[in-house]
Amino acid sequence: ARMRALLERWARAGWSWRRHDKMWSGPLAGPLPNVWLGVSVESQQWANIRIPALWDTPAAVRFVSCEPLLGPVDLSTWLGTERGCPGADLPAGGRGHDFDCAAPCPVDWVVVGGESGHGARPMHPDWARHLRDQSVVARVPFLFKQWGAWAPSGRGIGMAQHSVGREVLVGPLLDDMGQRQVMRRVGKGAAGRVLDGRTWDEFPGGVVVGGAR
Repeated sequence: ARMRALLERWARAGWSWRRHDKMWSGPLAGPLPNVWLGVSVESQQWANIRIPALWDTPAAVRFVSCEPLLGPVDLSTWLGTERGCPGADLPAGGRGHDFDCAAPCPVDWVVVGGESGHGARPMHPDWARHLRDQSVVARVPFLFKQWGAWAPSGRGIGMAQHSVGREVLVGPLLDDMGQRQVMRRVGKGAAGRVLDGRTWDEFPGGVVVGGAR
């Protein structure tokens, strides 16, 4: 909301100055091609509040940064994946459902990352996977930035949430065995940024990353 107000004031100021021949003489044309705007989304609550405001703000690229991701977030309303995409293959082997793949998507880029630093809270792997899968179905670039201070241990335990030393159980009972994901605090560097065997370094089209397009 603050960014939208800033752009509106800037446009009004440009019009006022233009009347005195102290600024550009042409009309204001759409979003500037070098303006990217994003919002931070830590939970579904903030997604519901911030993304509509982002959509109402002019920008060449709009992105959602789910970092630190502190709970499950469903972006289907804004990615156009609420009904899925017919025949879309998901990384985990899932399939999409029917929806209009030609519908406009208000989100151009999804970034996901866990929390780091003192007092960091763990991110359940399925929270990141869910956002990745939604992005793949919607053909929206997905960047997995980091696990943060906590990394998956690769095992689950069917117990109530608690912490033992450098391990913690997160999430509801998700799998068929009724197990919770065990996360281990290893530090940001050791945790890395690999999700399901690979890195995810996708950017909006036309952006040069690391010297290659």
